[in-house]
Amino acid sequence: MNQPVYTEFPIIFEDAHLLLINKPSGILSHPNPVNEKKRLEGQEGRAAFLGHYDFEQRTFETPKGTIWLLHRLDQEASGVLLAAKSAAVATKLRLIFEKHALQKIYQVLVGGGRVSPPTGKWLDHVETRRMNRMRRAGIKKNQSPNAIMSYNVQEYYESSRMTLLAVKLVTGKFHQIRIQCASHGHPVAGDRLYGDFKWNRTLQKLMGLRRLFLHASSLAFEHPVTGAPLKIEAPLSEELQACVNKLRTFIPYTQEPKNTLRRKWTPPPKKKPVRHFKKR
Repeated sequence: MNQPVYTEFPIIFEDAHLLLINKPSGILSHPNPVNEKKRLEGQEGRAAFLGHYDFEQRTFETPKGTIWLLHRLDQEASGVLLAAKSAAVATKLRLIFEKHALQKIYQVLVGGGRVSPPTGKWLDHVETRRMNRMRRAGIKKNQSPNAIMSYNVQEYYESSRMTLLAVKLVTGKFHQIRIQCASHGHPVAGDRLYGDFKWNRTLQKLMGLRRLFLHASSLAFEHPVTGAPLKIEAPLSEELQACVNKLRTFIPYTQEPKNTLRRKWTPPPKKKPVRHFKKR
């Protein structure tokens, strides 16, 4: 007999008070009012947790009990997602979020060459608007910053002019990492909204990357009940790790060593046309 569960996705930490999962790309953190009924009927995309979602209380009524969702990740993003098992713990965790006493680290692959300086902070004013019934983020110039993120270069891939960043969010605006990276000339790989569409197609062809390279790799905070320090980590998916491995060894054809055994293919010389004569 199957035991009741909170989610169908990998649980990376669980105790009597907390539940943290590794959300895959393409999965909703929570459904929206438009698709909730269809989702429960199996006609729409899956959400991070099972059961009905209450939009006012921000809770899932899962087969194993009620859980409180504390934050969200973009549907295309993956990584650590945190939920509480009681309203009291959820209240304490929300205070931790409000005080920015929680450290969220993301691994982000960006284009646009080397990110300089290798360690820095971006401060922008991010606003959200409705465009064709969909939310979009944008940067508004000459306004006091309300979106802050710091970054550290983890790896730079010279041959492809791409950079793997470790990004720390201080604030949590809608599509913040994606719009800030794009506005500073370093679009996120695989971003279909704010990225470089031609470059995305090239990445798909050469690196097999078919999704947004934005992964919530770790979450660090004090346990709201015990006070013990926690750092929960989620490894990269197989697709993202395979992309990184290819970038580390990628050599564009134009930059291959001269003594390589590979040779540029040239078509064979054209043969003279054979004339056919009719027999007399």
